[in-house]
Amino acid sequence: MLVTALFVVVVFVLAEVPVGEVRHIRQRVEEMTAERDMYRAQIEADSIFLENLKQDDFLERYAREKFYMKEEGEEIYVIYEDSLDDSIYTKQK
Repeated sequence: MLVTALFVVVVFVLAEVPVGEVRHIRQRVEEMTAERDMYRAQIEADSIFLENLKQDDFLERYAREKFYMKEEGEEIYVIYEDSLDDSIYTKQK
């Protein structure tokens, strides 16, 4: 019992790093671990995307959707759903 009490005194009272700082460091480590996992997931998704870009059909579809590219003789019509005016669909008095 005396040894345990002495251990607690040495660890918490005489330690160079305060207990609050240890708690803050552990919290920061948890945040950084979560951030690392997020970046690993993003790297995995980007790697899959880069592999898909090596396929001609995916590259063509991506270029058409993202950059509105077209083949010669084609016409492209872009319709934005957000820009539709709701007033034309409502009955006006």
